[in-house]
Formats: sequence, C-alpha cells, structure tokens
Amino acid sequence: MCKIGDIILIEKFKNEHGKDVGMHPFIVLSTKKGVIESMPLDMIAVLLSSIKDEKNRKRNLSYEVNYEVKKEAGLKKDSFVKGNQVYCFDSNKSDYRRVGSIDVDIFMEIREHVKMMLLQGKAQIITTNLELEDDSKELENEMSL
Repeated sequence: MCKIGDIILIEKFKNEHGKDVGMHPFIVLSTKKGVIESMPLDMIAVLLSSIKDEKNRKRNLSYEVNYEVKKEAGLKKDSFVKGNQVYCFDSNKSDYRRVGSIDVDIFMEIREHVKMMLLQGKAQIITTNLELEDDSKELENEMSL
C-alpha cells in the first residue's frame, strides 16, 4: 500500500470519460478507506503531467485548476497536477507502483489547492476506476430461502 504524498505510476486506468488510459503518474492525496456511490475505495489521487516546454507551461498553467510542481519537489521534471480531476481507486484492484514521493510542504499546497477547487465546484471526483461489490452470490442465497 502506498501512503499520502507518494508518486505512483498506475499501469492502466479509466479517465473522466471512462476511456482506458495507459501508464500515468499520480500523487496520492489520501489512503483512507471509504465508500462513494456504494463502491469501496482506499486511495484518492491527482493526475500529474510533465511540462514539455515553455509554451506548454504557459498554456497549462493558464488554467486556474492546474497547479505547478517544480522538479525540486521530488520529480524528474517540472510538472503540474490537474486539480480539477480527483481520482478514486481501490488499491487492491489497481496495478500501480511507487516511484517516489513529493516534498511535504508542496504536498500540503497541492492538497489545499485541490480542496479549494472542490469547494468552489471546479473539480470533479472521478469514480470510473471503482467497481460495485459483487453481492450476486449473497443475493442468490437470500432469494433461495
């Protein structure tokens, strides 16, 4: 299990539109167990994207929801988090590996930024990577009584 502030690479996930996406880095915001929309989760993370060049930096950081993270914070290159996309995962059903961790102070800034985006209604909680528990066997047993 990873911990908050970890940088992880998720092998395959579904984006906000439910489309499959290949390997991508995330920063873990929470590892508390919970339930959302009747689906269990134990990991909340934000998408991390690298900044390719100065033009890319200006374009991506012109959006209020994106938050810049310099490589000195523990990354291989300057990047940004998409503060408007908060992903929920079940770590037992997600193929990921830890590749590093983010500086504690920067982590706190990112978490506050994402929290502000959520409170202002500018961020969405993405549950496309969660699954309903399979209660079909339990239901079959109850129906046969």
